[in-house]
Amino acid sequence: MAFLPFVRAQTAEPRQTPFGINFTPAGIPTHNTEETAIQALLEAGSMAGHISYIWEWGSGEKGFQDAKLLAEAARVLKVKLFLQISPMAIGEAVVPADLSGPSFNNSDVRERFLADAKRLAELHPEYLVLATEVNFMYHLNRPEFDHFLTLYRQAYSEVKAISPSTQVSISYHMDMMFAYSQFEILEMVGPQDFVAFTSYPAWLVYSGFFPSVQDIPLWWYGRLKLLIAKPIVFSEIAWPSAGRGNLEDQEQFVQRLPELLRIVNPELVTWALQHDVKHFRTEWLNEQQSLILQGFEVDAAELFTELNSMGLLSWDGPPKPAWFRALEWPSDFTRK
Repeated sequence: MAFLPFVRAQTAEPRQTPFGINFTPAGIPTHNTEETAIQALLEAGSMAGHISYIWEWGSGEKGFQDAKLLAEAARVLKVKLFLQISPMAIGEAVVPADLSGPSFNNSDVRERFLADAKRLAELHPEYLVLATEVNFMYHLNRPEFDHFLTLYRQAYSEVKAISPSTQVSISYHMDMMFAYSQFEILEMVGPQDFVAFTSYPAWLVYSGFFPSVQDIPLWWYGRLKLLIAKPIVFSEIAWPSAGRGNLEDQEQFVQRLPELLRIVNPELVTWALQHDVKHFRTEWLNEQQSLILQGFEVDAAELFTELNSMGLLSWDGPPKPAWFRALEWPSDFTRK
């Protein structure tokens, strides 16, 4: 906490923009320090209207402590706080290591999740996502998804009892929802104060559906308005600068994003990574997860290279061209 007074002293007035950033300091996971955290907070304060943090629930207590620290930092920076918890990956429950039986039907898992959801509520974030990309589990492991739904509905109620002003929901992988026509899930889930999507659209260009970033049609995101009456949030959105991606395409996507989202007019848009990371690694996949990715015809090594390169700033610190485009984002999406 010692660095927060320094951040407060250096902080300018926040930008009034729906754009925000998922907090990832330089050097993750091996070279991140208090100094890189300070720098990342100052960077976020210079361009973001909100800061997001995803607690990978399987990481245990450290994830919550990081969320708690970021909550204090968001108040110092005078930006909105968008917290997310990720208790699943590629159709499987991913739980803290001290819990046995990784299933949302396990009473110990359910009890811990509810306790942790309430702890997040006590931080009084403006927005809270209680699970990320749940439609992967809906597609791959329906029984486990059904167990999670009952848990989510209970967690929603308990969070709102603690922090009524917090907007609560879960997130969906946008491309999967449309690819498998999963629209019924929107009504099945239960209470949602907003509808959140993740979107990584680089495949549209690199798989040949559209010739370039400039050719992505406005209906790609605009069609969401035909399905959803509630407020829409993009909890993760990004374009890679490595793998099949490059710096030029990433910059062009950032520049064009306000236009692409104008019809949807989302409440929040969260860029998925602040800095590049070295977090996604194929050796951490289990056999079942590898087989699932193969079933989707996804090259895991290529995918993880791209996911690691989604930052607006490089792994060791310096900004990419996309960062400067992000500083030009408008205060709202209705401006033409």
